[in-house]
Amino acid sequence: MIVRGNPHVVLLAAGLCLAGCSENPPPGSSLAEELRSSAPTGDADLIVQLEFDVAADLGRASAGSSCVTTGVTASVDQRHSAHFNGSNSQCIFETSNGPAAQGASAVTLTTWLRADELDGIVYRQQTGSGAGYQLELKNGALVVGGRSQSSDSYQHVEVGEPFAPDSWHHVAGIIDYANQRIDVYIDGDWVGGADALSFGSSVFELAPGTVADMVGAYAPLGSARFTGALDDLRVYTRALEPGEIVELVEATLDGRPRPVVELDFESGDPLGANLGTGSDCQPTAMAVSQRRGERSARF
Repeated sequence: MIVRGNPHVVLLAAGLCLAGCSENPPPGSSLAEELRSSAPTGDADLIVQLEFDVAADLGRASAGSSCVTTGVTASVDQRHSAHFNGSNSQCIFETSNGPAAQGASAVTLTTWLRADELDGIVYRQQTGSGAGYQLELKNGALVVGGRSQSSDSYQHVEVGEPFAPDSWHHVAGIIDYANQRIDVYIDGDWVGGADALSFGSSVFELAPGTVADMVGAYAPLGSARFTGALDDLRVYTRALEPGEIVELVEATLDGRPRPVVELDFESGDPLGANLGTGSDCQPTAMAVSQRRGERSARF
C-alpha cells in the first residue's frame, strides 16, 4: 500500500512548477481510484531497463543496450542500486537507444532515485542537435524535456523543489509528441505538465548523435554530473497511462526505504521488536493481547 499526500499539489499551486506548466492533468487522469483501475504496464515498448542490481555488472541491461560504468559503485542503501559520486561517475550506453524510439508518438522515462544534490543529468538520449529526450535535476528542479526533430527548440517542463535530497522517490516523465505535451509524476502522483508545446513532428524522428547516450552525466567526461543513487531506470516508446505509472511504482516498491521505526506488536518477537531500521523497543510490563484475531500489545 502507498500512502500519498498532497505536498506536490501545494507546490504546484504555489507556482513552483515552471516553464509553461499546465495545472490540467493529462487526459484520462482524475481520481486515485481511476488511476488504479487502468490497464497494467506491459513490456512490449520497453527499450531501456537498467536494474543496477548486479554489483559485478552494474551496467547490464534487462532491455536495450547495456552501458559501461565508470566510477559507479553498487549500493545497498535501502535498495540495490547504483551510486554516482558526482565527480567522475557515468554510465555510457554501448549503442544509442534512439533508433529503437524512431517513429514513437511518445516516450516515457522512469526511475527510482535518491539525489544527494538536486543537480545533474539522470538520463540523456543524445542526438546530433542535443538531447532527444532527457531527465535531469537542475538548480533544485526536476526537468523533463526533449525534441522530436533536429529543428525543434528544446521543449521542457520544470517542477521546482520536487522532493528533499537524500530520500528515495519514483520519477516518471512523459514526452508526448503526438499530443504536444509533457507530464511529470513523482511517486505515482501527477505533479505538473505543459500542453500546447512546439514539437515539429508528431513522432520521434531524430538520428543518433556522435555523443553516446548517458546516465549520470551530460557527456563522457562532461559536466552536469548526478550525485546520488539510481535504481530500475526505464524508457518506454509510448505514453504510459496514469494508472500504469501507479502500478509500476507499486510493483517496484520492494526496494523502497524502510521506516526507522515500525512496531506492529504482532510479527515481532519479542513484542518490542522493531521491523524498521532502528533499534528494538525494550518491553516492560507489556502483555500480549488477542482481539478479533489480531495480536497486539497491552499496556
